[in-house]
Amino acid sequence: MKELPEIVLNFWNFLFIGLLFIGLSFIGLFFSIKLIVVPRLNNRASKALGLYLLLQSLGLLASCLFWTNYIYRVPELYGSTLLFALLYGPLLVIYFDAVFENPKPLISYSFHFLPFLIMLGLKMPYYLSSTEVKILYPDQAALSYLVNGQIDYAEIINITHLSIYGYVLFRQIRSHPGIGYMRPWADWILVNLKQT
Repeated sequence: MKELPEIVLNFWNFLFIGLLFIGLSFIGLFFSIKLIVVPRLNNRASKALGLYLLLQSLGLLASCLFWTNYIYRVPELYGSTLLFALLYGPLLVIYFDAVFENPKPLISYSFHFLPFLIMLGLKMPYYLSSTEVKILYPDQAALSYLVNGQIDYAEIINITHLSIYGYVLFRQIRSHPGIGYMRPWADWILVNLKQT
């Protein structure tokens, strides 16, 4: 059996992880819960943005655990946020539709979540694999195909999915006549979507 990597906590990791983990993850978690729980004037927009922020914060937390190798001590979280990127685009579509006062019935957004549900179904054998297989032998987990032994096919699908939603949302924002003072905010959210 392979040995688990040592936890890496040097000055730069501590500084970087401290800023990300404490600074952004916990603040993001706090604000996302506040957006989801507290009723607001535009409730759908605040809940969609809150869920988006919650998923981003959990992904950031998982990245911090990965960079320090601490994820190997909490193997249940290994790869748990991999598919979150497939939810970012649909949540932002719901958010911008609500902000632009173009809300549709929630059921009409269901097809946006199909890629996530399909990938979740495909990756479920991986998520249900033993810890040893997931961490030490990721290429042996069921439906966990690696490209060139490095990149999981889910990452390629995530990048393609985010690019398509980034383009669609960019076009939606640019073509909306009443965006006005919200343009910098909308552009900032889209830039963060593309960097995820």
